[in-house]
Amino acid sequence: MKPQCKPIVCTDGFRMSVQASAGHYCSPKNDTGPYYSVEVHSNGSERLLKADDDGISGWTPAKVVMDVIVKHGGIRSGALPNMTVRRVQQK
Repeated sequence: MKPQCKPIVCTDGFRMSVQASAGHYCSPKNDTGPYYSVEVHSNGSERLLKADDDGISGWTPAKVVMDVIVKHGGIRSGALPNMTVRRVQQK
């Protein structure tokens, strides 16, 4: 499994961890991407993220992640996996 990305901290203080690899709830299920859906961990307070009781949002579209970041004022720190808002044809 590839190293995890550092959690995202948005300008307004909202935090989420965005991960993608063969071992995460993402598409495609590999260690390179680009990913069109990713696994997001948050405290469950963001309605755009459909989190389960543990605060995990599996197979979250990359566009939703970007919408959440914009809603919370942009990224202050952290990193995102290699994402695309379009589904990529696999070779």
